[in-house]
Amino acid sequence: MRTDARIRVEGTDLTFDAASDQPVLDSALDAGIRLPHNCRGGICGTCRASVVSGTLEADSSVQYALTQRERENGVWLLCQARPTASDVVVRVHAPLPPQPKAADARPQTFLCETVATRPITPRVRELVFALPKTAGFVFKAGMHVEIAVPGIEPPRTYSMLDAPGPDGKPVDGLLRFLIARQAPGAASAWLHETLRPGMVSSLTGPFGTFGLPERVPGPILGLAGGTGIAPVLAVVEEALSAGFSAPVTLVLSVRDRDEILAMDAFSRIARRHENFAWKVTLTREQPPPGTRFGTGRIPDMLHRVHGQLAHHTVLIAGTPGFVDACEACVQALGAAPDRIAVDSFLPADPATPQQGESIA
Repeated sequence: MRTDARIRVEGTDLTFDAASDQPVLDSALDAGIRLPHNCRGGICGTCRASVVSGTLEADSSVQYALTQRERENGVWLLCQARPTASDVVVRVHAPLPPQPKAADARPQTFLCETVATRPITPRVRELVFALPKTAGFVFKAGMHVEIAVPGIEPPRTYSMLDAPGPDGKPVDGLLRFLIARQAPGAASAWLHETLRPGMVSSLTGPFGTFGLPERVPGPILGLAGGTGIAPVLAVVEEALSAGFSAPVTLVLSVRDRDEILAMDAFSRIARRHENFAWKVTLTREQPPPGTRFGTGRIPDMLHRVHGQLAHHTVLIAGTPGFVDACEACVQALGAAPDRIAVDSFLPADPATPQQGESIA
């Protein structure tokens, strides 16, 4: 990589070289440094930062997550901003994630064989890819990869459904994903209709900083919309398997019973861990008598599940509308902003380059 600038993260000892034609975030990832991020497409806003010294530039049309006031106040998205000075100091707005101990977590590209593709619901398929035996792929629960789809740019991003093994690698070298069919959505259509076992796809990653902070002093609450369950479930299951003993509650929101995901996983985890509880709520169907399902949107019913959340760490994943409503709700119930982790994505829109069909 050509070096045109030196970037420093204020308040830390993190410094790295950057090229003027590459986003600051990509330069950091190339250097093995994890800055707050998720979508890398200017949408989620996780990588917001202010410039302490030096200058950055970016195409304002792709910084979707920024408000006009933020733009006027010099806030940038590091996934889009490029350095225009030889020395730049930035102040990131989100908490820094734990840094990798070595270069293991740097994004890499692998050719992976599709070993399974099966319908889970009318809209969702499970895809399973086998990594090459020589792949040094290491990740953390809650991260995602980019899956290349022929003839479609940019690649779409999807979260791993499973947590890694104790060594940080995929268990048995397999990566599982939940892929929702979007309308319109050429990428998800290809993954649903064309991709078959034996076909080879290019996967790049890992990316993302969604997950728990290093120290979790109290209970965990996970809120997921649709296949947003993937990163939440991976993070929760990893914490429980590591011996987390405080209460853990997971709430999944779907439109109707046909769209319910991962109930088998919920039941399995609940049998293994007495401190785990789960609930499914339906937003467009009244559950029949005798079932355990609730009804209504999570922000409308959460106060019935939890009174106060002042001591909770909260995980939220889903579409921006879902995430924003849930985040406002949990803050109103006392959750501290720095104890809330979100993973937000947009449904496919062919007119807008974006994270698109990622995660759900």
